[in-house]
Amino acid sequence: MKILKVVGKYIHRVISYILLSFAYILGVAPVAIIAKLVGKHFLDTRLVVDKTTYWIDVPVVEHKLEEYYQQF
Repeated sequence: MKILKVVGKYIHRVISYILLSFAYILGVAPVAIIAKLVGKHFLDTRLVVDKTTYWIDVPVVEHKLEEYYQQF
């Protein structure tokens, strides 16, 4: 029984490595390449010296209580 656990652990490591590699190659890498070609930046990481804060103001919207009962 102990041998099966050890063998299963090694099979798990190999299969996980293969599946995660395919997920990265088929999912993450194409998006990153296309975003780089288009010039898209998903995070604004530029440093602006004149800014006092990097918080983004979001308008506060008040909802009626009835809107919370049927959200979907």
